[in-house]
Amino acid sequence: MNHTPRLIARLIMARFRSLRWRLTAFYLGLLAVLLLVGGVAQYFAAREVLFRTNAQVLTSEYAAVLTAFRKQNVNRPATALRALILSNQFSSELASRHTSAAIFDVNGGRVAQAPATLSATEDVPTLTTQQYLDAISGGPKSYYIATSGDGSTHLLVLNVIRNGTKALGLAQLSIPTDEIDQTLRADRQLA
Repeated sequence: MNHTPRLIARLIMARFRSLRWRLTAFYLGLLAVLLLVGGVAQYFAAREVLFRTNAQVLTSEYAAVLTAFRKQNVNRPATALRALILSNQFSSELASRHTSAAIFDVNGGRVAQAPATLSATEDVPTLTTQQYLDAISGGPKSYYIATSGDGSTHLLVLNVIRNGTKALGLAQLSIPTDEIDQTLRADRQLA
């Protein structure tokens, strides 16, 4: 009985010394690593698609609200319209149940804000002043990720407010990423 474990260990080692067993173990290990890398890549690809899709929706919302706002105020002089666009009235028009809005001037300073109506906090997430200046001068990225004062993560979209070719400021729309994270968690649980 004492020799049985040694005999089994010797048999296993003898089989593992054969090239066939070593190649099989190597290929199984390689397959496991590839599946793990594929799963991680799929998670980040799905995350990127969800972020970009939500950013496109926010950009479309901005364009629709801006067009409607300009139509409502078509009879106002250009200077009055510019002042209205850089005001709390326009940021309130941009905000919705889940979307918070903020207006920034060409120097990156916040001039108006409106939190989401269903938000528990009045805090609107912000980026650094340099990021706002870069967005005005070179065009904004498709989306930004920022943390608000209460610690929640938000997806931000910046739209340059223009009068012809001259930039007047930035309109920022943001939504919490909680729902996106829930979708990703549900996708992982189903996989």
